[in-house]
Amino acid sequence: MTKVIFVHASFGEGHKTAAQALHQDFDAACLDLLDFCHPRLRKLYSRGYKYITGHAALFWFVLFFLTRLRAVTGVIDIANRVVFRRFLRHIEAERPDVVATTHFFVAGLVSFLKKRYGTKIVVIITDLRAHPYWAHRGVDRYFAAMDVTAQDLVALGVPRENILSGYVSLRPGFLGKLDRPALSASLFTQDRPCVLFMSSLRGVFPYFEAVLTDLLAEYNLIVIYGSNRRLKAKLDKISNEALRYFERSDQIWELIAASDMIVTKPGGLTVFEGVYLRKPFIVTHYIPGQEKGNMDILISQGICRYAAGPVELIGAIRFFAANRERIAANYPLKFKDIRPALREVIRGLSDSR
Repeated sequence: MTKVIFVHASFGEGHKTAAQALHQDFDAACLDLLDFCHPRLRKLYSRGYKYITGHAALFWFVLFFLTRLRAVTGVIDIANRVVFRRFLRHIEAERPDVVATTHFFVAGLVSFLKKRYGTKIVVIITDLRAHPYWAHRGVDRYFAAMDVTAQDLVALGVPRENILSGYVSLRPGFLGKLDRPALSASLFTQDRPCVLFMSSLRGVFPYFEAVLTDLLAEYNLIVIYGSNRRLKAKLDKISNEALRYFERSDQIWELIAASDMIVTKPGGLTVFEGVYLRKPFIVTHYIPGQEKGNMDILISQGICRYAAGPVELIGAIRFFAANRERIAANYPLKFKDIRPALREVIRGLSDSR
């Protein structure tokens, strides 16, 4: 029996969720890279990532740019081998046939297994554009969401035959039957266009409070407020049948399916799931680098608008509400669930060892 291990790194929720969505289907362990470093370092990595991406966007952009340079990535690789040495010892003791990862740090770390034991490495890219750090000579197969993602990898020296495009990691709930009218009726008394406000765990929604009253007069609203207790306190004071709000949702696929558009930051997993259910996006903020790349692709496809203020936000919502049937009928992107193709790849790689 083929032994597979999925690995992610919980710097953000997307890499983690993408890996956890898959590992049970393959009867495989799912490891968090950060579980194998010193607790203080784990806290530094996790809190540092959240702080920088939330409060120091320019600094993050500089870091993102610098990691395109081979000299910088070489230093990071050496540091990672020291910081995550417990992970390396663990993975060597396990000696999996295949390591599948949703984070770019992992391929470089486990490449020694390929040389010593013939372990195969599969990388599942979790954004629409591929940063140079994703490209590694030890990777046997890549899964990419779009042809443009594959083109990025080819430009970085990855053989085209090693890339499968059009596949994304989806949580199982997205694969079932989702009836938009029935789901909407279970939430709201009026059949109106529905806007889903969905962000990271921090629950940051620029301009939301400035447009809330106007939106409630025209639309049904769903808000995932995350850890934003101040926003929850404000929503608690509003009694309106057109408003539903949640800290989080274990059935987020139902809320996305019930909605006509998503107001969000363009994280990879949010984009994958929204596109899979053929929803347009309105972006009010983003992390420079990977999320900006995601947004630009969606805008180029005509299924996203960037709102730089409350006027633009209301205008974008009204545009997508007025054009929802046309957009649904002519939705330009189609992603396939990764599971069948990944199963075939793992079987083929295992047989070739």
